[in-house]
Amino acid sequence: MVASLLRLAGLDWPVPDYPTLCRRQKTLKVQIPYRRAGGPLNLLVDNEALTA
Repeated sequence: MVASLLRLAGLDWPVPDYPTLCRRQKTLKVQIPYRRAGGPLNLLVDNEALTA
């Protein structure tokens, strides 16, 4: 799903598959910096793995 959304947006970004993310989830560190002003924060979350 994420790959198709990125294609629709015209972005050529690599998207890891579900098994790759599962292996890396223990060491994957995600930091979303706090933004006080400057507009909304766009956050894309793929919940396909949660429903499988």
